[in-house]
This record gives sequence, C-alpha cells and structure tokens, in this order.
Amino acid sequence: HSFPTRRSSDLKKEGYKVLILSYTLALSDKAAKEIKEFVKDGGLLIANTMPAKYDYYLQEAKNGSLLSKILDKPGNLKKVGSGKSIVLKDLLIDYPANRYKEKGKKTRKLFASLFKEINLSPFATLKSQDNAGFPGLEVITYHHGKNYYLGFLNNSSSNLSTTITIPEPYYIYDVIEKRYLGEKKEWELNID
Repeated sequence: HSFPTRRSSDLKKEGYKVLILSYTLALSDKAAKEIKEFVKDGGLLIANTMPAKYDYYLQEAKNGSLLSKILDKPGNLKKVGSGKSIVLKDLLIDYPANRYKEKGKKTRKLFASLFKEINLSPFATLKSQDNAGFPGLEVITYHHGKNYYLGFLNNSSSNLSTTITIPEPYYIYDVIEKRYLGEKKEWELNID
C-alpha cells in the first residue's frame, strides 16, 4: 500500500513506527498533513532526498517542501512533537558499493541510532566477532500469528558466523539442515 491510502491514525493503530519516503517528489496536501500528524504523534520519518517538493498537481511547494515544517536541513535530525524526522542527503545511493567501507559502517550506525531513538529494535539481533555487523547479509523477518521466520541471504564473499538472540525462547528449526535445534533464545549459526 502506498501512504496516501492510509491515514496517520491507521499507521499508529497498526503499530508502524517508521515511515520511509524514497524519492517522493510529490504528495497531496492530505497525505502531507497525515505524515505531519504521524511524526508529531511519535513516528520517525526518514527520507533519502527532500520529499514533497511538489503537490499533487506538480505545483512547486512553498518553502521547498510540503513537509518543510517537520524537516530540517539534510543530515540533521529534527524533533517534531513526540516524533522525529531526517533527510539523509544521498547516503543510500552508493551504499551497496560502500557497505564494506567506512561510509557503509557510518550509514549502518546512523540507522541503528535512529531506530534506538524511537525504541525500535529488531526481532533478532546478530552479533559479529568484531561488532562491525555483517555488510552483505540480508536478514528477512516474517511473522504470522505467533510464528516467526528468519531468513538469511549472504551476499558477501565469505562465510559468516554469528550468535543470534531473540527476545524470548522459541522452538528453533534449521530448515536447510532439516533439524530441530531446541527451544532457545540464543544460538550459533554459520551462514555460507
């Protein structure tokens, strides 16, 4: 669903904490108003470029953006009501090429700090030997009812070893190895 089909109250009621606007150059006045309410009510707005430069009819927005009252200069986190907003500049444009470099590490740290600001933590945490994270590792989380599924896709050129921690013990199955690992809150995993 695109944002204009949902109201900010729906986002909050459904438990959304973060709204990411990726290259969102135009918004309707109604959508802009609902985004402002979402942020003021405690949501986090992340945009990779200045969003809403144009309205629904592609008329240039006053002050450079329909969301100018809730945004600061690119790179600056702005507190709005009980929420926050940030325009990332172009941090993500070359992330795949820089994920193993210092710039990629800085980008991951920025996202971790943004999510920490609003008490948003992942269902599962992965600990690396050097605490640098796992650039190139995609973690997919899916849940249905009380069942959670974690998938790992290793796009790096090396095998990865990690300790996975989840909030409470669950029955853990390794689907690739076709074996039950037990009821655990923490376990070791090697990812090829």
